[in-house]
Amino acid sequence: MSAWLRPQADLSYGVYIYAFPIQQAVTQWSLANGWSLMACLSLSLVATVGMAAFSWFWVEKPALDWTRAVLNSHAPSH
Repeated sequence: MSAWLRPQADLSYGVYIYAFPIQQAVTQWSLANGWSLMACLSLSLVATVGMAAFSWFWVEKPALDWTRAVLNSHAPSH
């Protein structure tokens, strides 16, 4: 796969973790305030992808990089 086609972030786990609670909170709040279902869904999507991106760049990727660095530092030299 070409480098420009390869995704730069893996948001799938963050979407999996954050989608349900965000959808529930946004639905409760937006429908109680008279927003349309489409507005509710749109806000849920934006908030979920935003949280997933935050999670990837500030939690998951640094943790993976740290793990790789630790494992590489303990790898036997040839």
